[in-house]
Amino acid sequence: MKKRFLSYISLAVLVILLQAACTKVTDIQPVDRISSDLAFTTPDKINSAVIGVYDGLQSADFLAGRSLIYSDLLGQDIIDVTGFFNTIFHYTMLASDSYAKNEWTAGYAAIQRANRVIEGINANLPIAGTSANTYIGECRFARALSMLTLVDHFAQPYSFTADGSHLGIPVVTKSSVNFSSSDLISRNTVAEVYTQIISDLQFAEENLVADQGDASVQRANNYAASALLARVYLYKGDYANAKLEEEKVINSGVYGLNADQAAAFGPGNYKTLESVFSISNNANDNPNTNNALPMHYSPDGRGDLVVSKTFLNLPGFAADDKRRALFTVVGDYTYTSKYPDVQTRADWAPIIRYPEVLLTAAEASVRQSNTVDQTSLDRLNLVRDRSRVSAAKYTLASFPTAQSFIDAVLLERRIELAFEGHRIEDAGRNKQGITGKENDDFSPMADTPYGADHLIFPIPEYDTKLDPNLKQNPGY
Repeated sequence: MKKRFLSYISLAVLVILLQAACTKVTDIQPVDRISSDLAFTTPDKINSAVIGVYDGLQSADFLAGRSLIYSDLLGQDIIDVTGFFNTIFHYTMLASDSYAKNEWTAGYAAIQRANRVIEGINANLPIAGTSANTYIGECRFARALSMLTLVDHFAQPYSFTADGSHLGIPVVTKSSVNFSSSDLISRNTVAEVYTQIISDLQFAEENLVADQGDASVQRANNYAASALLARVYLYKGDYANAKLEEEKVINSGVYGLNADQAAAFGPGNYKTLESVFSISNNANDNPNTNNALPMHYSPDGRGDLVVSKTFLNLPGFAADDKRRALFTVVGDYTYTSKYPDVQTRADWAPIIRYPEVLLTAAEASVRQSNTVDQTSLDRLNLVRDRSRVSAAKYTLASFPTAQSFIDAVLLERRIELAFEGHRIEDAGRNKQGITGKENDDFSPMADTPYGADHLIFPIPEYDTKLDPNLKQNPGY
């Protein structure tokens, strides 16, 4: 069924699109005033318009930091000790919650940028030339990443219903400039959202280049599309395709693990062997002091978010695990050191790292076959052994059942990908509630069961009031 974009979201997006943006990926200024008569008249302008799509992802309320933080806040591995994110952390959001509203608006702004550039390129194919599909692939990658982020936060996991038939988010694939009541839309099902995301990523995978040159990591290549597509299939429970997509990345020989996990974080470390795709920031174009990852996670910034004792005491997280060197202890609080650039607030947001690729491939293979194979074991060990010191090495004998291996992979994901915005999605896709969550004084909070209403965000009240077709989530 054809969907039209909400008039009021379109208006907010138009305001954002008309704001000036600073250079981030290349020396060409991004074009935010996207119109077919101005933005697509030369190849350089088309390239600049595509860079503007990445600038949409880099919104301070979206993937430059906040969206990753929200995924962690909903889980139990960090504690909001200042109360800055109190409504998310304590599951007390209202339909008018500003965090939900700002992410929703920023996410659809990013989608709208992508849609407008796709349309502009299609209207000017002779100018875009042989790069047209590559540029469109980048836009569709950005649109898919935006939709996945939004459906993760504003809808229950795919597995909440047997066929993903519960409500997701509106699927918007066309720009809107006509502000009329006919623009009012409904939410698509989660299955429909995933179908669009998969279509976008398949196109991106087929049309993106393998090497983005100096802009590698910041601009998606075909391997980034494959890795993100594998994540989508994993969340959907399509393990055969998740494995297939990750094999493309692994077999490319382009990526590998750094000798030290810490080498993937902090200034000078954003384009390493294991960096597949990140949202870049720099000293001149970065989130503000209330949005940047280092400001919230570092004791030298706001210091809002500390590592929970539940995480620090995870069974299987050895006391001499080298990843504990990525912690900073200040008094009673332990902080992650993954985002140290407080001075310029320019830490890049790690969206896809190679350890996720290896762990997804291992998990998907064993889930598909229900058998622990040597290749999957080797991939798990690649990630674990980099940080393992005295803990016993995993062997096939370590796993009497397929589920015991999957549990080990999930533990490794939780440790390796901690504070990178994966926790609530991993819990949700495994139908796990949130247990072991702690208050700011480390006292225990009540457990929150899988599928609880407030494990997902409310659809912004402003939008639901204007659009009677936009149904609110339960509990709001």
